[in-house]
Amino acid sequence: MEMTFYTLTGIRQEFYNNATRKLRKPMSYAAARAKIKRHEVWEVIRVEPALIHSASEIQEAHGLSFWDSLIAESGARRNSDLPRISVVG
Repeated sequence: MEMTFYTLTGIRQEFYNNATRKLRKPMSYAAARAKIKRHEVWEVIRVEPALIHSASEIQEAHGLSFWDSLIAESGARRNSDLPRISVVG
Protein backbone atom coordinates (compact mmCIF):
# COMPACT_ATOMS: atom_id res chain seq x y z
CA MET A 1 0.00 0.00 0.00
CA GLU A 2 1.47 3.31 -1.09
CA MET A 3 1.33 6.12 1.45
CA THR A 4 0.01 9.48 0.35
CA PHE A 5 0.78 12.50 2.46
CA TYR A 6 -1.30 15.64 2.69
CA THR A 7 -1.30 18.90 4.57
CA LEU A 8 -3.76 21.69 5.20
CA THR A 9 -3.28 25.21 3.89
CA GLY A 10 -2.72 26.63 7.37
CA ILE A 11 -0.35 23.95 8.66
CA ARG A 12 2.65 25.20 6.68
CA GLN A 13 1.95 28.76 7.76
CA GLU A 14 1.69 27.70 11.38
CA PHE A 15 4.90 25.67 11.12
CA TYR A 16 6.83 28.57 9.62
CA ASN A 17 5.63 31.03 12.24
CA ASN A 18 6.33 28.70 15.16
CA ALA A 19 9.66 27.46 13.81
CA THR A 20 11.04 30.96 13.25
CA ARG A 21 9.54 32.75 16.25
CA LYS A 22 8.31 30.52 19.05
CA LEU A 23 10.91 27.80 19.52
CA ARG A 24 13.44 28.20 22.33
CA LYS A 25 16.09 28.26 19.59
CA PRO A 26 14.22 29.48 16.49
CA MET A 27 15.15 28.14 13.06
CA SER A 28 16.58 30.55 10.55
CA TYR A 29 14.14 31.76 7.92
CA ALA A 30 16.11 29.88 5.26
CA ALA A 31 16.06 26.62 7.26
CA ALA A 32 12.30 26.89 7.82
CA ARG A 33 11.71 27.55 4.11
CA ALA A 34 13.90 24.56 3.20
CA LYS A 35 11.90 22.33 5.56
CA ILE A 36 8.65 23.47 3.92
CA LYS A 37 10.09 23.00 0.43
CA ARG A 38 10.77 19.31 1.16
CA HIS A 39 7.04 18.79 1.54
CA GLU A 40 5.91 20.63 -1.60
CA VAL A 41 4.97 17.33 -3.22
CA TRP A 42 2.34 16.68 -0.55
CA GLU A 43 -1.24 17.22 -1.55
CA VAL A 44 -2.70 20.40 -0.05
CA ILE A 45 -6.23 20.34 1.30
CA ARG A 46 -7.88 23.73 1.23
CA VAL A 47 -9.57 24.76 4.43
CA GLU A 48 -12.98 25.91 3.26
CA PRO A 49 -16.06 26.99 5.25
CA ALA A 50 -17.70 23.54 5.16
CA LEU A 51 -14.57 21.93 6.60
CA ILE A 52 -14.36 24.56 9.34
CA HIS A 53 -18.04 23.99 10.17
CA SER A 54 -17.62 20.20 10.45
CA ALA A 55 -14.45 20.57 12.51
CA SER A 56 -16.14 22.96 14.93
CA GLU A 57 -18.97 20.45 15.43
CA ILE A 58 -16.42 17.73 16.18
CA GLN A 59 -14.65 20.05 18.61
CA GLU A 60 -17.89 20.83 20.42
CA ALA A 61 -19.15 17.25 20.52
CA HIS A 62 -15.91 15.51 21.47
CA GLY A 63 -13.89 18.12 23.35
CA LEU A 64 -10.97 18.02 20.92
CA SER A 65 -8.99 21.12 20.06
CA PHE A 66 -10.15 22.90 16.93
CA TRP A 67 -6.85 22.10 15.14
CA ASP A 68 -7.11 18.38 15.99
CA SER A 69 -10.73 18.36 14.84
CA LEU A 70 -9.77 20.06 11.58
CA ILE A 71 -7.01 17.54 10.90
CA ALA A 72 -9.25 14.57 11.78
CA GLU A 73 -12.08 15.73 9.54
CA SER A 74 -9.83 16.59 6.61
CA GLY A 75 -8.15 13.19 6.91
CA ALA A 76 -11.51 11.45 6.87
CA ARG A 77 -12.58 13.43 3.81
CA ARG A 78 -9.30 12.68 2.04
CA ASN A 79 -9.18 8.98 2.87
CA SER A 80 -12.46 7.09 3.02
CA ASP A 81 -10.68 4.23 4.87
CA LEU A 82 -10.26 6.43 7.94
CA PRO A 83 -13.06 6.36 10.50
CA ARG A 84 -15.09 9.52 10.63
CA ILE A 85 -15.81 11.16 13.94
CA SER A 86 -19.56 11.45 13.99
CA VAL A 87 -21.42 14.24 15.65
CA VAL A 88 -24.57 13.09 17.39
CA GLY A 89 -27.04 15.60 18.64
